[in-house]
Amino acid sequence: MNRILASARTEFIIALRNRWVTISVVMMVLFSLVLSAAGSAPTGVLGADRLSVTVASLTSLAVYLVPLVALLMSFDAIAGEVERGTLSLVLTYPVARGELVLGK
Repeated sequence: MNRILASARTEFIIALRNRWVTISVVMMVLFSLVLSAAGSAPTGVLGADRLSVTVASLTSLAVYLVPLVALLMSFDAIAGEVERGTLSLVLTYPVARGELVLGK
């Protein structure tokens, strides 16, 4: 279990330095702010006065963007190791491949 957590911690640190993750988080915040400001436009009133419409809009945003960000991070976790040339080094560690995939 410690090896899986160590691998997950390393991947988290690498993901924090990844600019694509930063860009996607900034875009999600921007979309959320726009939806909060104009989320009640279907009710006929511009502004954030209807909480249920705003929550529904943010939920539909999260349904599409959160899996895309997760896919981006997952792809970079494996393909990034290959691109950086560190996958062969990581595979020499005394960690089973299943534990490595679970950590990533």
